[in-house]
Amino acid sequence: YAGRAIQQSGILDFKTNKKGLFFLTKEKTSKVMAKSYTGVYDGKAHSISLSAYPAGSTVSYKVGANGTWTTKKPTRTQAGSATIYFKIEHPSYRALQSFARISISKKSLAAAKVSGIVNKSYTGQPIKQSPVVTLGTTTLKNGRDYKVAYANNVAVGSASMIILGAGNYSGTIYKSFTITKSNVAKLSVSGLVNKAYTGKTIKPAITVKNGKTTLKSGKNYTITYGKNTAVGIGTVKIIGKGNYTGSVTKTFQIVPVKPTVSIVPGNASLKITAKAKGAGSYQIAYATSAKGKLKYVTSGTSKTLKLSRNKTYYVKVRAYKIVGNKKCYSSYSTLRCIRTK
Repeated sequence: YAGRAIQQSGILDFKTNKKGLFFLTKEKTSKVMAKSYTGVYDGKAHSISLSAYPAGSTVSYKVGANGTWTTKKPTRTQAGSATIYFKIEHPSYRALQSFARISISKKSLAAAKVSGIVNKSYTGQPIKQSPVVTLGTTTLKNGRDYKVAYANNVAVGSASMIILGAGNYSGTIYKSFTITKSNVAKLSVSGLVNKAYTGKTIKPAITVKNGKTTLKSGKNYTITYGKNTAVGIGTVKIIGKGNYTGSVTKTFQIVPVKPTVSIVPGNASLKITAKAKGAGSYQIAYATSAKGKLKYVTSGTSKTLKLSRNKTYYVKVRAYKIVGNKKCYSSYSTLRCIRTK
């Protein structure tokens, strides 16, 4: 009968519930050739290799001393190392346990190519790039395969960019780019709204922004104004300074003053007289209700509207002046409610 004896204190102890003759033979010792894996990260799964062990053996594995035994051979893809314990069992051989290692080193970025780095204009904020890093046919991912750090990336001049290997990659790539002066023609300008005629030079207060950054007059730019006295088109010239270059001219309208209006009711009529500085023509708007559809009439200083008797009208007036082929309108006078006789 086949069986396995246990040696204790020099005595072989063999137990069986069967009767008859049996023979004890010395147990054979298993042999195995175990090969560890050492390589550089390539995105593929790797494992240890075992060979030359008895045919018909059961091979079990576990990762680390505290792992769970399984017949599935473990693999490793990511950079790093793992100790793989293995156990070879066979009915005719003494069980054999040992271990081998999987060691994967990080891949160097030395041969990587970097594209997508371009010169950029000054913004007043830290300027970053969107690099494309490729290693062979693989495009690496920012944040997973590498990280990017910057130096001197705010002011006009040369900025430094450092690409640091991360995850399965190691090494450092140094790049630079130029931050150029920003052209004021590309900036946003607000505050150029219609201004009422005063007879004096009008100098509107403006706000100049580069993205979310508000620029300072005198430090980032200077302003020159046109004559800006007559009704028509006023001009503001913005000239770059410091980190800004170039110039741009913006326009706004100088419109007549809101007119003063006199309305005298008559028999089935309204006599409307208007007066405003900077204008000699007027537009009269009237309707039969406060929110009714307006009718429009142009006039000189005075105009008599022929209307219905004993009826209420709502009237407002604005002044205008034709400059070139464009009418420059004032704001409307207050809407007034008048009843004809």
